[in-house]
Amino acid sequence: MRAEDQLATKKDVPALEMISLGVAANSNRWWTGAVPESPFKDVRVRRALSQAYDRDLFITVLFNVDGFTSLGIPIDTKWDSALPLTAWTGWYHDPKGQDWGPYYAHDPKAAKQMLAAAGFANGLNDTVSYPATGYPDTYYKGIEALLAQIPDGGFNLKINTVLQHGVAAKICKLEGTV
Repeated sequence: MRAEDQLATKKDVPALEMISLGVAANSNRWWTGAVPESPFKDVRVRRALSQAYDRDLFITVLFNVDGFTSLGIPIDTKWDSALPLTAWTGWYHDPKGQDWGPYYAHDPKAAKQMLAAAGFANGLNDTVSYPATGYPDTYYKGIEALLAQIPDGGFNLKINTVLQHGVAAKICKLEGTV
């Protein structure tokens, strides 16, 4: 159930007791560099994308953290890393830590510098392809939230939605897109 629907239910039924059973995290995975000529083959470009991305804002928007908090329902939030925090108990590595923190922290200025070092001083123009249908609303809301953030980090991405998932994979492979 979407966060908006849960909040509407709580407002309709104030006596409803709601508790948080988990952690809200930025669990979407962004696949980059599928073809040899992709700019995302360069680790600096991938790091720049990571720095352009505000994980806290993403989690707040996607899971409506402020809406739940305003109703007195605290939401625990954490950043995912390469391994989702809920995937394997005991294997979570906090990306805010010393090892990964500099590349996971939201820093659009550093992202632009990283892109410039990778040869994209005027920003990176590319295409992001994803299926137009077949996924829950939160999937598309996540894409919108990410794409709204990264231009400040120097990414200028054109959107290409496709009708079928299999077609999306072929298009991404051909174009070298995100």
